[in-house]
Amino acid sequence: MKQESASFKAELVLRMLNYTLSKSTLKFGIRKMVSNQTNNVFSAKIIWEAINNQAIEESNINPLYSISEIADSWISNDRLPVVSLQRNYTSNTAKIYQKMFLRERPHDVQDHDKIIWWIPIVLVEQNRLDFSNTTPYLWLEKTTETKLTNLSNRNSFVIMNPEEIAPFIVNYDQQNWNMISNYLKNETHLEKIPALTRAKFIHDAWNLAYAGDLSFSIALDVTLFLQFERNHIVWNPVFTLIDEIGRRIEISRVHHKFQKYVTYLLSPLYEELTREGDNGSHWKIKLRKLAREFLCKGGYEPCIQEARYTFQNLMDQNILEFGKRLENLHICPILRWGTMEEWELILKYVINFPENGIKSERTFLLKSLVGCPMQENKIHHLLNLTLLQNNSVFSNGDLFIIIRTLAKESVGYKTLFEVLSNNFMEIKVRFQNETNLWDSIISSATGMFITQQGYDKVTQLYRTFRGFFNSADHIIQTSMRNIKEEVKWSNEAIPDLEKWLDNYFNKTLK
Repeated sequence: MKQESASFKAELVLRMLNYTLSKSTLKFGIRKMVSNQTNNVFSAKIIWEAINNQAIEESNINPLYSISEIADSWISNDRLPVVSLQRNYTSNTAKIYQKMFLRERPHDVQDHDKIIWWIPIVLVEQNRLDFSNTTPYLWLEKTTETKLTNLSNRNSFVIMNPEEIAPFIVNYDQQNWNMISNYLKNETHLEKIPALTRAKFIHDAWNLAYAGDLSFSIALDVTLFLQFERNHIVWNPVFTLIDEIGRRIEISRVHHKFQKYVTYLLSPLYEELTREGDNGSHWKIKLRKLAREFLCKGGYEPCIQEARYTFQNLMDQNILEFGKRLENLHICPILRWGTMEEWELILKYVINFPENGIKSERTFLLKSLVGCPMQENKIHHLLNLTLLQNNSVFSNGDLFIIIRTLAKESVGYKTLFEVLSNNFMEIKVRFQNETNLWDSIISSATGMFITQQGYDKVTQLYRTFRGFFNSADHIIQTSMRNIKEEVKWSNEAIPDLEKWLDNYFNKTLK
């Protein structure tokens, strides 16, 4: 695995050098290396040295620089940097500084402030949107910060690391972010900035907000151009980020407003792609499917109606082979928005799954039964069957699937926590010889809360049953530490997110 990671990072470095030194430098440098190496053995040292020599010969790099050292700064580090550009709009200068990007909490990576990279600073300025020139403005020479001079005037934005030339996230000062967002809100401007760079704006802004390094108001401003966006490259990171942020705030008061905004973004895209039918390109069909999936999750009425219609047809025909007859895209809306009776019908099918049935189909349905519902009574019913009644139909493998899937949705881990709290000793005794399952239960039940209320609940559980967690003691202690960090994030991010959404809907619905 470590070797695969190093190989992947080496590919990223070669891509970076291809842009920053030039394609011809890499091509001729490697050709010379191949012709000069008679034994056909090529080490990393030989490759970097060949590129280095060619770059110096073509005057594409400072002769004091070492390609080997540049490459090693990327390949030897397990993480990647974020580079921030803070402009001084009076002097038309900027300070650039790098640090390790820490997305997940807690930000407690050892020596994270001491790890630095050789970073090419490629810039594109609004007054000359030339994305073909990828020569670095300068290199951040394995130092934490440097200064840029002679930048555009205060009314023009600057783009750093266009086209993801090097694998790092970019942060800007608020004014520069605002100018980028305002520029993109004009539909005629979209094609002036390449799709990959537009995608990078979304990717970087939302990941920075997720990490707590950028306000959500700025990150959401960056998404406003998506109402015009139809390029799948730009939409690709959007779905992942919607899912991650949605899960993170699901337990908060702002979640339904966020889902409403997601519907505003996705419904025009989905409806337009639906009108085109299945005759479009592969990427359009895939994009439509993703848009539909997220709209269904948010309660998009046409999606729910279609799923209900399909499901009712099966009921009318007395066909209960859900995995074969009910498409995957209809399963989750039925389980999420449907009745308890509909949910129980699919549960019954899983319990009585045909012996000659496809096992992956049963696994998919089981995950859907656990992960799709929004109603606690459905989860309670399943946990009663599996955790408390010890139904022999469900194996330990099934229990692992159920417990891990519950951690992905707030209704899941909240209900699991409630069942655990009310039946702690009974569950503890049952799984006293199943350490892995017990650890998984404690992790899923306690590890996903992000509010003070959640922290108080987990802390109270620990105090009440201190000494009985055994192998999972360190797990619940880690959960409490992590929740404290998440509470800080929630206290800062959620009010900012809610304020932006309220302002947006006040303007939109006027």
